[in-house]
This record gives sequence, C-alpha cells and structure tokens, in this order.
Amino acid sequence: MINITFAHAVEGIRAVIAEQEDGESYVYRKLDGKCVYVEPDGSGSCLVGRYLIKAGVPVEELRKLDRPVSGTTIRTALRRLEERGVLDYTWAAAAYLAAAQSSQDIGATWGDAQHRALTCAQDQYGTNPK
Repeated sequence: MINITFAHAVEGIRAVIAEQEDGESYVYRKLDGKCVYVEPDGSGSCLVGRYLIKAGVPVEELRKLDRPVSGTTIRTALRRLEERGVLDYTWAAAAYLAAAQSSQDIGATWGDAQHRALTCAQDQYGTNPK
C-alpha cells in the first residue's frame, strides 16, 4: 500500500514540477476543457495526477476517477483509492494536494499552486515539510 504523507506529497509535487519543461511557470492545459488525472496515452495529466502516478498509483485506478465525467476532487479520489486498498494518506497531505489541485484548476502556474498549497496546509495543520 502506498503511504501519502505531507512530506511525501510536498517532495513529490516538487519533483513533478522540476520535470516539467516550463517548471514552476507551467500552466495546466485541460483536456478538451476538462480536468483529468490521466491523458488518453496513459501519462499523467494534471499536477496531482502526475504525482500520484509517480507515487505508484496504477494508471487504471486513476482512469476510474476520470469516468464517467472529469472533476473528481482529490479528497474524493484519495478516499476512493483508500477504500480500494491502493493507498492511505494523512489529512495534511490531503489538504496540500487539494489546495494544489484547486489552484491549478483555476489557472495558477504550478509554482503558484505549490506555494499556495504549502501555505494552506501549514495554516490548517501547522505542518512543516522539513
């Protein structure tokens, strides 16, 4: 089972951003106007989708979250993945990933999404990833 902690999520999101050609200035491009976790070719689509794939979540499990419509929030996605025995997670990790996803989905750069998410999680949980 995959264990998603706050520190794991922060480091994983940072790694995804570092791998993106435009890095922190990248702005997510929705697929046909929809936010999805997985592209048709099986690669990660959004920031959180890419992170979850890198963390070991099977692509097919993420595809289930994109059907029948896109828009499954990360909190719902994490709960469903936990129910299926794919992963477990901390509340601080969920808050961080939710804030990153929300910021990205309204058009923030991935760098801004990461920074907003960190601030949000720290405000809620007093958690420091270091």
